Amino acid sequence: MNNNSLLKKEGITNIKKLNRKDVTAISRDVAIKLCLAFPDYNLNRSYLFDVISTINMYTASIPNDNSGAKYIIDTNSIYFNNTVPFEDLPGIAMHECIHFLQMQNVNNCISNNIALNEAAVQLMAAEANMNTYQTEKLFGLSIKTNTPDYYPLECAIVKQLTYFTGDYPLYASTLNNNDIFKKTFINKFNKRIYNYIVKNLDKLLSLENDLHAYSVELSNATKEYNIKALNAIISSQKEDIANLFIKIQNYIIKNCFCIEFNNITDEYTLYDFKKSLYYFKDVIAYYDNYTYYNEFYCDMMNALENKKNQLEKLKTTNSVATSPTSLIIIDKKKPSLLLIYKTIRKLKKLIGMNVVENR
Repeated sequence: MNNNSLLKKEGITNIKKLNRKDVTAISRDVAIKLCLAFPDYNLNRSYLFDVISTINMYTASIPNDNSGAKYIIDTNSIYFNNTVPFEDLPGIAMHECIHFLQMQNVNNCISNNIALNEAAVQLMAAEANMNTYQTEKLFGLSIKTNTPDYYPLECAIVKQLTYFTGDYPLYASTLNNNDIFKKTFINKFNKRIYNYIVKNLDKLLSLENDLHAYSVELSNATKEYNIKALNAIISSQKEDIANLFIKIQNYIIKNCFCIEFNNITDEYTLYDFKKSLYYFKDVIAYYDNYTYYNEFYCDMMNALENKKNQLEKLKTTNSVATSPTSLIIIDKKKPSLLLIYKTIRKLKKLIGMNVVENR
C-alpha cells in the first residue's frame, strides 16, 4: 500500500508540513521532559533530540481519531489534528514520540499487546507532561486519573497492575520494547492471570473504538430512525464497556490478593499485605452500588485474623521446641554433649579423690 492509500485509509487529509523550527521546538521539549521524568532509564537528551528530530511532522484533518495525533510507522510521520492549538502539540507529541522510540528496538514484545502498550505509553506520556491526577466520571465509573482524554480505562487497569509490580518494569518494557514487565508480573503471580487481563484489555479497547465509530456515525446521521438506533447502540456499548472494566478490576482484586495472601509467612508479611489491601482502594474505579472491593476486604480481614492466630501458634510451638526444657532427640550412635559433660565431671571427682588420698 502506497503512502497516499495508507493516509486515505486512516482518514488523514489536508496535510501541511510543520516547519523545521516547530519540529525542533517539539523535539527539544519531548527530549527534555522524558529525561527529567525518567532519570533511571539511561536516557540521553542529545540522542533523543537527534532521533525525534528525524520524524516528519504534519498538521492534518483526522476526523476518525480522537487522540489529537497519529504516528504512522510506514511514513515515519506524526500527523497532528489541525484543530489542536500549537502550544498543545508538544504534550500531544509525547505519546507518539514514545511509540517512535519503541520502534527503534527490534524486540517488538510489549507493543504486540495493543491495549497494554497504549496504556503504558500514555502513562509515561502523562508522567513526562506532569499531568495531575483528578477524579473523572467515565461510562458511569468514578476514576482517579492523570490521563482523562486518552485511554483512561486502560491506564486505570494498568496502574492496578503496577500497584503490585512497581512502575519500573512497565516503563523499562515500554522504552526498550521487551518483556520485562510480562516476566515480572508472571513471576509474581502466574501466566494465566496475565493472559486473562491482557486479553480483556484488548477487548476493552476494541469496544471503545467501536463506540467512537458509532459516535462519528451519529454525528453525521440525519434520519430520525438512524439517530434513534445509534443512540440505543451507543448506550448499550457504554454499559458493556463499564461492565467489562469492572470485571477485569474484580478479577485483579480476587486473584492477585489471594496469591499474595497465600505468600504470607510471618507477622511482617501479614502487616504488609494488610496495608497493601487497604490502600488498593485508591487505585480502583467505583460506581453506584459497587460493593465487591468492600466485601472482599471484609472477608480478607477475617482470613487475616485466622492467619495471624495460626502464625502465633506456630511461633509458640517453635519457641517451646527450642527452649532449654524441651525434649531433645539424641542420636545414640554419637555421644551427646550431656554425656561428655557427665564424663568430665566424673573425671574431676576422681582426680579430686586421688589428690586427697595422696596427702
